[in-house]
Amino acid sequence: MQTDYMERELPQIVTLMLKACVLLALVPFICNSQANSEQLDKPVSREIANKENPGFISIDCGSIIDYLQEDTGIWYKTDKGFVETGENHVTSSIINLNYLYFGKQLTTLRCFPEGDRNCYTLKPKEGKNKKYMIRAFFSYGNYDGKNQTQSFELYLGVNLWKKINFTNTDHYTFTEIIHTPSTDTINVCLVKTGPIIPCISSLELRLLNNSIYQNHQMISTNDPEPLLESQARIDVGPSPCLANATSDSDAPPILNAFEIYKLMTQLDSPTSPQDVGAIMDIKSSYQVYKLNWQGDPCLPTQYRWEGLVCKGDTIPRITSLNLSSSKLTGKINISFSYLTELEFLDLSYNELEGPLPEFLAHLPNLKVLNLTGNKLSSPIPKDLKQKADNKTLELSVAGNPDLCMTGSCKKKNIVVPLVASFSALFLIILIISLGFRIFKRQKALYIHVVPPARFNSKKRGSLKSKHHAFSYNEILNITDNFKTIIGEGGFGKVYIGILQDHTQVAVKMLSTSSKQGYKEFQSEVQLLMIVHHRNLVSLIGYCDEGEIKALIYEYMTNGNLQQYLLVENSNIINWTKRLKIAVDAAHGLDYLHNGCKPPIIHRDLKSSNILLDENLHAKIADFGLSRAFGNDNDSHISTRPAGTFGYVDPQFQRTGNTNKKNDIYSFGIILFELITGKKALIKAPDETIHILQWVIPLIKGGDIQNIIDARLQGEFNINSAWKVVEVAMSCISQIAAERPDINQILVELKECLSLEIVQRNSGSARDIIELTTLSTGPEITPSAR
Repeated sequence: MQTDYMERELPQIVTLMLKACVLLALVPFICNSQANSEQLDKPVSREIANKENPGFISIDCGSIIDYLQEDTGIWYKTDKGFVETGENHVTSSIINLNYLYFGKQLTTLRCFPEGDRNCYTLKPKEGKNKKYMIRAFFSYGNYDGKNQTQSFELYLGVNLWKKINFTNTDHYTFTEIIHTPSTDTINVCLVKTGPIIPCISSLELRLLNNSIYQNHQMISTNDPEPLLESQARIDVGPSPCLANATSDSDAPPILNAFEIYKLMTQLDSPTSPQDVGAIMDIKSSYQVYKLNWQGDPCLPTQYRWEGLVCKGDTIPRITSLNLSSSKLTGKINISFSYLTELEFLDLSYNELEGPLPEFLAHLPNLKVLNLTGNKLSSPIPKDLKQKADNKTLELSVAGNPDLCMTGSCKKKNIVVPLVASFSALFLIILIISLGFRIFKRQKALYIHVVPPARFNSKKRGSLKSKHHAFSYNEILNITDNFKTIIGEGGFGKVYIGILQDHTQVAVKMLSTSSKQGYKEFQSEVQLLMIVHHRNLVSLIGYCDEGEIKALIYEYMTNGNLQQYLLVENSNIINWTKRLKIAVDAAHGLDYLHNGCKPPIIHRDLKSSNILLDENLHAKIADFGLSRAFGNDNDSHISTRPAGTFGYVDPQFQRTGNTNKKNDIYSFGIILFELITGKKALIKAPDETIHILQWVIPLIKGGDIQNIIDARLQGEFNINSAWKVVEVAMSCISQIAAERPDINQILVELKECLSLEIVQRNSGSARDIIELTTLSTGPEITPSAR
């Protein structure tokens, strides 16, 4: 049947069929095209269903358990293993979704508030070049109480499958497609096209019988893998048909059912299977988690994976891969050798170790190879060094102390005289003994700071302390089954909760898939159990049940400073309140740097980590990257990236040298955000610029009116404003030694606040009292010093 014929005759065919039949029943659910129709209504035992249905993948999106659908005998699985992102929701109980066969699947949802493209990956056991029907169900059920109209796009691989549009009154919609994949994996992706969050209820794959669906012969097309989107499936079996029987027939015409499909043409080819297999293996081996590393790596171009550049008009190939500062560990994986079109490869500032592999020299198109800042060892391979010497390859290997540059490395002598061995052993014992004595001495000195009861756990990493221990069931009750998300980071999600005494709290759940998040989680626990200050967010309790770990904090009503400074926010913070926020944050940082022994460096100061309570009092949060150092002047060379781009001290980026001055630089960027009302990274029409690139020329020009947030409409004291600008400039000095200590910054910020309150004569009695309180120094609990 030709495509143009279908488009021309389809309306007439449908009309004739509808007229010819007394009763037509739309059947959106067909269990298996290979199954005998007589078997469809027969119950299937749980024993058989538990073995799964051959050729079936059935996912109840948003379900938290696998289960048997009794009416159909189909075994449904959860999302686990099929999708890496999203969150589970349940439809409103007042929405009636009690449909036979598929109603249960409609009541749970997997929604994707983050990222533009989120993908399910299906890997049927039967593999590629088989014919499959893929069916997706979508419901909304007013799960968020917003009564929204759903609108987003559904992609099959790199091609648009269908635009999903339905209202809350429609309750649900579904779509089916017949697909013959050329690879062993099939990607089904939900793409966000506006403010509406995409959600899916069910995703199903069914192996089709070639004897029934001979689409290659049915349709005249040069496309070797046509896509057929189902338009209708009509069951006319229950009713007699009224169709013109011929004179040669002794029986009436019989029509059991018919299906109508739409041919999808002008399809794009996916990325080269060789490149896809290589990059997926790299992602899996190094456990790379980047939000948009889903679906096809190169297409559609607007959803191309972060760090990739692809070329090719017909079949895209990966030509550039940037995995700098991606926390890669272990050896350089051989999968890189399959990316044969690579021209640029950046693996710098990771923790890669072992010898530099020979196969990197045999990538035929490689022009730039950056391996700076790893732990690689042994000589550089001869062919690789030769390419570098011939200038056909730009090779960067600095910062690998054990990597031999000359090609004639001397092997270490493993034969050591016996006397030297005994001397070394004696020296080790002596060092351990002295270390143990010093440890005991330090511990004795530290006991007056932290009560011994806080360290009485026998289990390493345990959260046992005087803080309240919550069970997982209590966490579920507190958060109303994780109903409302208020934040998310590398550790996992943060939910709002309510304790039995009606106190609001923030509950941070550790994601089981986040290795680095677990380290940050432990660091935050250990720190918050020993430090207490009115300008640091307080820890209320914890949950520690196997892999389930959570922290419960005081809830900060007004969110974070970055949210409050956004242009879209109608609640504009006046100049006086901005200065108070700066003073509060400086108090918190002063306590960490100078009130704690040993000093603590936050290492991730940014406006989103400054939280605000109902009175806009500021508290520093998120101590997952914080570290304690031996003394006030101590520094440390860090091999692991820390901080957030835009706030990170350039000196730390160059040298890895970690000290208190890194925090001072970040604090200076926060001051500039308070001053200007702009983000650390300002989005311009064609580029993103750093706030310093924008503000420093204005400062040099003496243009204070255009520096201060325009929304304040000139309501600020000029002397106060200039002084804060000067403080901020001193914080971001390129020479770290010239940056002031936070206690000096605190004194100057208080003077700025004094100028604003007193000189403008706008301060209420409460303001003057608060200013006096601020001048007396930080409030510290006895156990913290």
